Amino acid sequence: MVEQTFEPSSFFILSRTLHYPEAPLIYRRERSALPQAQRSHRIKPEPYSDTTETDMMKNLYISISVWSILFLTTGCNNDVFINDFLPEPIENFTLSETEQTKEVSFNSENWGLINISGYRGDYSMDAYTLNGEETYLPFKPKELGIVHCTSEFVDFRIEKRAENKLEFILNKNLFNDNLDIIVTVGNEYKEEQIELALSPTQKFRIDSVVYDWEKYTINSFGEIDLVESLIINNSHASQPVTFVFYPYRHSKRKIQFFPDDASSIRQDEIFERYFGVPLPQITIPDIVGSELVLNDTRIPFGPYTQYIDAGLDKEFAVPVTIDAHDARKICVYNELEEYKIPYQIYASHPKTGEKLQFHGTLCCKNVIDYLILKEQLDDSEYE
Repeated sequence: MVEQTFEPSSFFILSRTLHYPEAPLIYRRERSALPQAQRSHRIKPEPYSDTTETDMMKNLYISISVWSILFLTTGCNNDVFINDFLPEPIENFTLSETEQTKEVSFNSENWGLINISGYRGDYSMDAYTLNGEETYLPFKPKELGIVHCTSEFVDFRIEKRAENKLEFILNKNLFNDNLDIIVTVGNEYKEEQIELALSPTQKFRIDSVVYDWEKYTINSFGEIDLVESLIINNSHASQPVTFVFYPYRHSKRKIQFFPDDASSIRQDEIFERYFGVPLPQITIPDIVGSELVLNDTRIPFGPYTQYIDAGLDKEFAVPVTIDAHDARKICVYNELEEYKIPYQIYASHPKTGEKLQFHGTLCCKNVIDYLILKEQLDDSEYE
């Protein structure tokens, strides 16, 4: 190494080129241990070293390698986190009366239950922790809990009791067709949907029918119901003509349940959801003499008007004669009597144990006699 010594006054204006066989000079300032007055300034030229470059490249390579490993590792973890928490493919499945539960397993724990949608009408969706404390959707990743979805016609639960499992449980579906449900799961990076169908389950069953025998009424107030009419024009004939009528051939007994609390929703659909199709039959009273008694008359329990056979002789015949040179309109009527009686009907669901009660008034009109009228016609009515 070549060493040069300069006076302090000339230090900052140094300009000199020193030649080395392989590399340019690098100057380094060194502090002297001598007092300021005696201190001289030394500049040591240092040759460029291949070892220094090699060390720098090694350090750079190591840094790049470490960051690459971290990036790749993180990328792999995110790939699992985003794409693989839900097994693929997830096939749509159906819960039914015979298969009421279904468990779906996940590949990881980094997902939460986000939303439930897709079923009809008004419903409540209540979320709870496994300890029964109230919470809400969405569930965060790894958060456990139960969501209970209920309405007048539907009851099912979705339970996350483990961080990598989801269980679906059907209690009832009173609709008469499948109910499609969409369950959304995921995290802040990705969401997936699980689609399932809820098949119709068992309906309510009628346990008992109670009539209030102290409050029934029977009314025979001369109400008549037209069952047949015929115009007979015998005005150009010189002889009378006779026609035979059968007053009970088309006779019907008219029955209707009037609920005390009528709903604006179509009642027939509600009854069919509760009890299925066909509707269950119940025994209704008959008029015997001047009293109501229970025999074997059975009809479906429903909200619409029903007609059943009147139980009279359909071949009972009545001849009607129209005179010569006459024209008449023959009207055949059935004479009715009516009874009304309050009812209470109790039903229960065999699966859930739920209870239903229907109350109202049963109204029944019976045929008790007939009436045939020969109405006079104007010329304009039969010409």
